[in-house]
Amino acid sequence: MDNSTAFWNIIFPTISPFAIIIVFFLLWRIIRRLEQRKWKLITARVLRIEKIDKKDRDGVLEPRQYKLDLVFQWQGVDWHRSWIFPRIYDLPKAGDILQLRYHPQKEDFQLVTSLAEKQKIRHARLVLLLVIGIVIFVPSVLFGLLLFHLPQERHILSESTVWLFFAAPLLVIFLVVRIYRARRTRRKIESGEFQPIAARVHGFRKDSEGDVYAFCLVRVNGQEKEVTLPIVYSKNYEVGQWVTLYLNPDNGEIYAYPDTHK
Repeated sequence: MDNSTAFWNIIFPTISPFAIIIVFFLLWRIIRRLEQRKWKLITARVLRIEKIDKKDRDGVLEPRQYKLDLVFQWQGVDWHRSWIFPRIYDLPKAGDILQLRYHPQKEDFQLVTSLAEKQKIRHARLVLLLVIGIVIFVPSVLFGLLLFHLPQERHILSESTVWLFFAAPLLVIFLVVRIYRARRTRRKIESGEFQPIAARVHGFRKDSEGDVYAFCLVRVNGQEKEVTLPIVYSKNYEVGQWVTLYLNPDNGEIYAYPDTHK
């Protein structure tokens, strides 16, 4: 097998999906940049914030939403509009000033990403690219070169087998990280670093994907927090059931360990 045959039969089919992904990503960035030009920067003041908790026909709460009543100046006139806030964290308060993008035709708003958030997003993208490059791209090229140097009759592999071979490291990394985090959480619970909190199951809520989870309402530092309980197979939660949660005193975060319900 010469170099040209090895490239078109082994290396090219392996790297072509990544090239297609990169092309689509660049096209998406260009389209998004053109669309962003239609959004105008404005400064809006929050008049009121309202929680929206809708229930389905079974009485299960839909994903929580927050409606903001805003006032802002547009073309020299004060405009009052309501807007469903796109987050359930870092909520503004009445009287806060928000930097937003406003689309006059759609009458819709977008949050302006802060510098700190941009840095986090860039870091997450860099990590993702490194994972793709190290775990998938580099091994695929090395594997193709290895097959090129072996006799042809010894490496008759289907394309699906090659993809399955490179998907295995991702699964291993996912399982290792999951086990490590679970053991670290249990170790902190057993050492007393996390403070136990007794709470009752308040109800059930759907997430954005339609899965139903039980949740508790806990008050920490004067603020009420909704804590989602993990799904434990073969065990069901009931409203009013007591569960044990764990508070991290350093950052105020609350954790629900899978086997802490009673």
